[in-house]
Amino acid sequence: TTQRDDRRVLFDTLDSQNFEAVYTAKDLPQALSFLQQDPQIDVVVLEFLGDAQEAVAFCAQLKGDRRLAEVPVIGIAAADAAQRKWDWSHVPPGVMDWLRSPVESNEVLGRVRAVLAARKHDKAHPAAAPAPSTDKYRFAFESNLDEIVVSDPKNGNILDANTTFEQRAGFS
Repeated sequence: TTQRDDRRVLFDTLDSQNFEAVYTAKDLPQALSFLQQDPQIDVVVLEFLGDAQEAVAFCAQLKGDRRLAEVPVIGIAAADAAQRKWDWSHVPPGVMDWLRSPVESNEVLGRVRAVLAARKHDKAHPAAAPAPSTDKYRFAFESNLDEIVVSDPKNGNILDANTTFEQRAGFS
């Protein structure tokens, strides 16, 4: 899968959701020009490739602009370890969630919806505590047609399973 394929999946997925506008940028300077034209951006989905210096700088620039400081970012991480040269232990400012390349439509929708819902909640309840992290990825279990089981690698105990697994396996 190429970066172009990821961008196509992202655009097609988001365009099908009837957002007021979906912008795609071929590079970070073009993305910055979109932000200067229309600061009413709800979410940014950004590729972090190589050492990701431009992507990290873009995040810092967003945080430094009072009009855009609260815009959440969803990062796309390369699946190929050779393309991941950035220090992933340091999350850039504003990155709320991650997708892995190659991106999949259902995952894109789930993560974008979760980030937008969290942002809407934060605006409505600025002093409220953030949602528990256990709920953050719930969509990955419940909206997936594949069986998903999370188990403890040390003892093999099942920690969580999605509805699809329960239905197909006959377990609850």
